[in-house]
Amino acid sequence: MVGIAIAVVAGLVSGPAPAAAATDSPWQPPVPGAVVRGFVEPASRFGPGHRGVDLVAPPGAPVVAAGRGTVVFAGAVAGALHVVVLHRGGVRTSYSYLLDVAVAVGDAVEGGVVVGHAGGVDHDGEHGGVVHFGVRVGEAYVDPTVLFRPGDLRDRVRLVPTDGPPGVGDSWARTAASEAWSLADGLGATAPPTASGPSGSSGADGCGGGIPLVGPVVDVVCAGVDWAAARTRDALRAGLSVLAAAGRAGKRLAAALAPELEHLADALRRGAREVVAAYLDQPVMRVLADVVEIGERFLEWTDRECAGDAPAADGTGGSGHLVMGVAGIGSASATAGGRSFGLDVDALGYHADEVHWFSYASDGGAYEADDTYDDIQVAAKRLAAQLRALDASEPGREVDLIAHSQGGVVVERFLRFEYDASDPTFPPLGTVVTLSSPHRGAPLATSVGALRRGSKTRKALDLADRILPGPPSDATSVGQLAEDSAFMARLHARALPEHLDITTVGGTDDLVVPANRIRIPGATEVVVAVDGANDHSAIHHDDRALQVVRSALEGRPPPCTSLLEGMRSAVAPVLISRVEGDLGEYLTTYLEVRK
Repeated sequence: MVGIAIAVVAGLVSGPAPAAAATDSPWQPPVPGAVVRGFVEPASRFGPGHRGVDLVAPPGAPVVAAGRGTVVFAGAVAGALHVVVLHRGGVRTSYSYLLDVAVAVGDAVEGGVVVGHAGGVDHDGEHGGVVHFGVRVGEAYVDPTVLFRPGDLRDRVRLVPTDGPPGVGDSWARTAASEAWSLADGLGATAPPTASGPSGSSGADGCGGGIPLVGPVVDVVCAGVDWAAARTRDALRAGLSVLAAAGRAGKRLAAALAPELEHLADALRRGAREVVAAYLDQPVMRVLADVVEIGERFLEWTDRECAGDAPAADGTGGSGHLVMGVAGIGSASATAGGRSFGLDVDALGYHADEVHWFSYASDGGAYEADDTYDDIQVAAKRLAAQLRALDASEPGREVDLIAHSQGGVVVERFLRFEYDASDPTFPPLGTVVTLSSPHRGAPLATSVGALRRGSKTRKALDLADRILPGPPSDATSVGQLAEDSAFMARLHARALPEHLDITTVGGTDDLVVPANRIRIPGATEVVVAVDGANDHSAIHHDDRALQVVRSALEGRPPPCTSLLEGMRSAVAPVLISRVEGDLGEYLTTYLEVRK
């Protein structure tokens, strides 16, 4: 592969120009429509931004390659179709949110060749449809409009190869895997647990086969790639090391697993697509996925930015903004605008007249637990309406959003589909914090969905619903919170608005929402050891979690955690997710075949 150092000269990111404006460029726009959403360079590698441009394109309009190159990715990421073309000099162009894909990995294309057809939805709904067009030099996104200005791109972007040029002998599948993750990062999305291969196929007859593997593994396996790339090998070794440090039992487990997992990783790297796909049905594949995820989480913990002197949430400091608290599933408020969950707003420095509470009720008044079981999309629209009403009553006041559990998904849906910073009827948003929110879906909800698909297990659930407290298993929001739901796929396919300050907080031993399911790309993610028997219900008034929230509200790095806490936060959530996520599948299989 190619390592590229990039120097982008001043002036590259001046305001967006219409896509078809230039006529003497060696490149051509993928569609003739104008730019309706320009490039916004992120402040950091994973920071918010808009790493491309949105071009007006009616649904079904042909989308063409911007120049001569080779297709290195053609398929689905995060529920949407994309094509990536590699050009000379390490330049990649990407065409996202397509209706279909007309090329395959390895195809040589000329500029103007149709790679697919437009299928994207306009961010503000005013233009009918769009295509998202991105340009990368190496792994850095640059403003795509530079392609269509006079002269050659190489006149404005200096490329310095460090490992030699890419050759035809490189595995296209290997490139496809890295493209999947680069696309997910660039679009502010997270690939779903079972991603499709280069052809865009998935499901029971596709490469993934519906097996709930961790994203990086199944993406790479389904593409038939060099899975054991440097970062993944590091994660596997780190995961084994973390297990080995977890007492005598962990050391024995790591020693027993290491030879087989390393052999499997090597087989995945070297094997043909058919050989690789055969491993998907083996239990060891899930073990490998989990150990890699444990290692990746620990490596991220070691790379974290944190503060050793973060102040406690003691009622001082704070943001000085208004706050809207958004509660989770099963919550209720006795009065209109009443407290709906136990967030310690006093400890966070808010005054009584600055605190407001979201209502799931259609009229914005008092609500019951049953109201929280309805469509999350409707709840997000109600949040939009209540924020507009808040701005009307206190114009111009900045508002923080702090949410718990399902409430965080309501907030995420609002941000991705309802909020527009340029809309003057919305208040300016301050800091967004979510506590134990299943942004990547809840494994228990996934298992409930599996149980409801079996005739015997569905009857058992119906009986349990009549006896046990809590949300009914057939509730709309429970189905939406499943990791493999269509709701989650659509949620992650839509980019977040730029310039949002988001922090997600999870509990190490949270059994309701494991902490490896709280991630939002670009957000600060913190896992804390919650004091109490139930991490999920205690996190919104836990001292450690509130310390993280105060740091976020004041724009500080999160407080540091110990090495032991870092190891626990790497291991426990992965194991909890695996057990809970597989439970429904195993019970359904066992009970359905039992006579």
